[in-house]
Amino acid sequence: MSHLVKHIIEEEFGAPVSLNRYSLSRAYTNVARGNEDLFLSSWQPATHRDYIDTYSDQLSELGTNYKGAHIGLAVPPYMDIQSIQELKNIRDQVEGRIIGIENDAGIVKLTEKAIDAYGLDYRVVGTSEPAMISTLQASMEKEEPIIITGWKPHWLFKRYELKFLDDPQEVYSKEEKILSVGRKGFQEQYPEVAKFLSIFELQESQMLMLMDRIEKTEDNPVQVIHQWLKEHQDIVQGWLDEVDN
Repeated sequence: MSHLVKHIIEEEFGAPVSLNRYSLSRAYTNVARGNEDLFLSSWQPATHRDYIDTYSDQLSELGTNYKGAHIGLAVPPYMDIQSIQELKNIRDQVEGRIIGIENDAGIVKLTEKAIDAYGLDYRVVGTSEPAMISTLQASMEKEEPIIITGWKPHWLFKRYELKFLDDPQEVYSKEEKILSVGRKGFQEQYPEVAKFLSIFELQESQMLMLMDRIEKTEDNPVQVIHQWLKEHQDIVQGWLDEVDN
């Protein structure tokens, strides 16, 4: 999504954009302190709650770019398990491990809460997103049991038939939304861009298609963006028309 927004801002509003990759905690800190302008992946209300509680008075919410996001524990379709409660029954099969991502990620913090809430003798193995994906793929090739911290939209859910485990205690939010947030003063400095971000929103099929294509051609996302824009000209023009109005 960041590559798409970068292209539109540069081409339509004439503002140069650089994309920087940070840990989650540093991303929030940098925007809150005014060292960076935007963060387009603020998952609310549950996933990034700790960061929002800490920095809400230093951030401006610019718009919701995706509705209906979901987080939780995910497993391959061949595992005969439906609920987090059932993890007690398969602990030995997975050596009491839930494969996660970076330790400062909101979903990892929520998973630690879920372990306590459900009384599980498990631990979250903090790795990285690429490492988690690699471990998942290796396990699925052998049809071995594995539990991961999952979130949707993510290209994994387009490519594989993963399923979320039911969460009767609602440790994870039933439904998340993804917001664009900016530093204080961004709206005043870039009013047209801010208005665009208040309008910009992707649907599930659009987001998953974009994420999947970019992941497959990570070395050349520009080509993917150009093709996506060509296929969705009416949608993009609708966003721009609203900005003009």
